[in-house]
Amino acid sequence: PINGKPLLLRLIDRFKKANIKKVITVAGFKSEKIDVPNIEIIKNDQFRTNGELSSLSLAKKRFSNDMVILYGDLIFRGYVIKGLVESNRELTVVVDSSKTKPSKRGDNDFAFCSVEDNRALWGQDVLLNFISDSPEKNGYRCCGQWIGMIRVNGKGRTWIETAIKNLEQTPKFTKLNMGDLLNKVIEHGHPIRVIYIHGHWLNVNSLSDLELARSSFSISDNYSD
Repeated sequence: PINGKPLLLRLIDRFKKANIKKVITVAGFKSEKIDVPNIEIIKNDQFRTNGELSSLSLAKKRFSNDMVILYGDLIFRGYVIKGLVESNRELTVVVDSSKTKPSKRGDNDFAFCSVEDNRALWGQDVLLNFISDSPEKNGYRCCGQWIGMIRVNGKGRTWIETAIKNLEQTPKFTKLNMGDLLNKVIEHGHPIRVIYIHGHWLNVNSLSDLELARSSFSISDNYSD
């Protein structure tokens, strides 16, 4: 719980406010402990050896042409999901431009984009070039950190499904993460739109993250969108 409300319930509350009504959770460790009404749970019994992409693959029969894919341990302010859902591009991701240095917390999904966030990009089309676990690659600096959210719309579903199918043929599929999926989609020539934010979210990976979340997010969590 974070100030009296479990993290998964906070996510579902956010979804409801963004008019996301159907929630499917891929659960691994302690999946039997999840007690949240009105969600579908898909169990990943191989969670000890499978990675992120293997977990997502278990839910591919539930994919739709209008969905959001995200990590289950995120906490964020309402405007983040609202802006994501309102995007009409085939695939859209959220990048925090304030996160450009490696973190010991393990969530180092650095995003290299077509344009840096200069706070004057409203209405401009920023595209994702690739995701890396390093903030510097091929002489370039990252533009921020991908926070673990993907908006899928229309043909974007086919792009995601095709990328997963291709990656499933590789020997290392069980070790691949969501960044590998995004990179494969880009490799296939498909554009991924970037929405920049500057903070206002947290990936809860440790006890210290949990304490930070408790100090940063109230019980009601009534932030302006």
